[in-house]
Amino acid sequence: ISFVNDSHQNQNASADRILLENIIEKSVQFRTDIRDICRRRSPTDEENPKKSLLEQCDDYRLQMKYLGVEIKDRNQGSTWSFKK
Repeated sequence: ISFVNDSHQNQNASADRILLENIIEKSVQFRTDIRDICRRRSPTDEENPKKSLLEQCDDYRLQMKYLGVEIKDRNQGSTWSFKK
């Protein structure tokens, strides 16, 4: 019986769970931010909604990069990969 190996596997599982929780938290926050932008729009708003939405998308991409997920924008859509 190897307790060292089990301990290492448990640490990896815990780290993976924390990473996943962080990614989900950022995703939910991104969705909330986008919904807030859409809800506060009115004909008198001077803010450009397209710019606000794109800024939120850029911020989300940056947050994902910090969490190890790289999102790249392409002409045909976006791609993602895990950063090494």
